[in-house]
Amino acid sequence: MKIVLIGVTGRVGSRLATELLSRGHAVTGIALHALRDVRSGIEVLEADATKPDSFVPRLAGNDTVISASRFVTSRMP
Repeated sequence: MKIVLIGVTGRVGSRLATELLSRGHAVTGIALHALRDVRSGIEVLEADATKPDSFVPRLAGNDTVISASRFVTSRMP
């Protein structure tokens, strides 16, 4: 399968990427900052999930999307 993994550079995302690759999947990682080291065999695209116009097109052409991104909370006044 062709899989997009959001949050590929994080603690959970990097472990998921390793597992997906070991199972023979083609993995495209999405990270806020694509300059961080990522396991070889993964194409990393830089995108911000809070900006749909630039983020959504990066998902096209894949069989599935997995999100390992950290949830951001906000405090109500």
